[in-house]
Amino acid sequence: GGIMALSFAIIGVIVPPRDRGRYIGYFTLSFVGSSLLGPLIGGFIIERYTWPWIFWVNVPLILAVTVVCFYTLKLPFQRRQAKLDYLGAALLSITIGSLMIALEEGRKGWTEQKVLILFAVSVIGLLFFIFAEQRASEPMIPLRLFKNPIVLACSMMGMFAGAISYGSGSYLSLYFQDSLFVSPTESGLRGLPQMLGVTAATFGIGRLIAKTGKYKIFPVIGAAISVVGLAFMAQINANTSYLFLVLPMIAMGFGTAAVFSTTSIAGQNAVEFQDLGVTTATIMFFRSLGGSFGMAIFGTVLNSTITREVPKKLGIPADGAMKLIRSPEQIKALPLPERNAVVDAITLGVSHIYWLCVIVAVFTLIASILLPEKPLRMRANLSDALETKTKEMI
Repeated sequence: GGIMALSFAIIGVIVPPRDRGRYIGYFTLSFVGSSLLGPLIGGFIIERYTWPWIFWVNVPLILAVTVVCFYTLKLPFQRRQAKLDYLGAALLSITIGSLMIALEEGRKGWTEQKVLILFAVSVIGLLFFIFAEQRASEPMIPLRLFKNPIVLACSMMGMFAGAISYGSGSYLSLYFQDSLFVSPTESGLRGLPQMLGVTAATFGIGRLIAKTGKYKIFPVIGAAISVVGLAFMAQINANTSYLFLVLPMIAMGFGTAAVFSTTSIAGQNAVEFQDLGVTTATIMFFRSLGGSFGMAIFGTVLNSTITREVPKKLGIPADGAMKLIRSPEQIKALPLPERNAVVDAITLGVSHIYWLCVIVAVFTLIASILLPEKPLRMRANLSDALETKTKEMI
């Protein structure tokens, strides 16, 4: 979280908003690309090595980032005393932590006592967080940011697109493994068409923004394309051809990348230099929050479909149905009628997920249409800040 937020904030400091799209495209490509390549690399590791290597493989990458930052990241800045918002950080952690655990545990039953208590804690924590932020001298998330319609719209767009990006890709891999019985590695490979859309959006839109100085039209187009692509994905069933899914996957990747790229540029362009970092972090926080919501809600939809359909057709308990979908080998070993019943239940659940994604994409489209357009500045924030500081010294 820190690396991603600071990376975008640094680009916001040193690159003018008009030219920022080209650079943010690289970051968006790496962010969305890694989320798509993750299942492919993870599947390869699981098939050929042991699961701890999923973690070990990141260590040299982190060391490389550390070395590069140490030797190249040299920005002029003025040190100042800062007061950390410990209370706000603690309350936000309690609020989000309780909410995430409640969403995860709620898959087993939304009316269970512990789930209701966790939801209550998250609501109370949010109220106390808002109260604390209104009185903090240097709040963790300045609530005044949300009075800015551009920041508010970008936060909502990022949250909706995050839900689609995380949720749709994850459960597509499940469909490939449990319905088509492909290996984890092949499942990751089959999701790569999304990268074509991501690449086209990140590099194409960045250059178009730099050329035209306009940004609003691109998330509108991206969200509209996402709606169409997700609607096609929602037609998925046990007999769906993989070729039928290729163009919708490209549309999904293009749509989410178009929103991610534009929200960062528009949000940073809408605030002053001193709010650049916290605005960037806030927009990315909502993006991750949307992903967490998507994973939890979509998982609940899939689980409820499986526990309703499979026991009805196979005569097994709900727990047995959930264990069954975690093992493609067991599904494949079932007699043909039972196997088809399980596959139908899984594809029905995945189809429901994509219909929910269509609804979320419509909300993204509405937020994109409501996004105000502010002329992109031609100068970098750092240049403006240094010039202001020089005038003050004179």
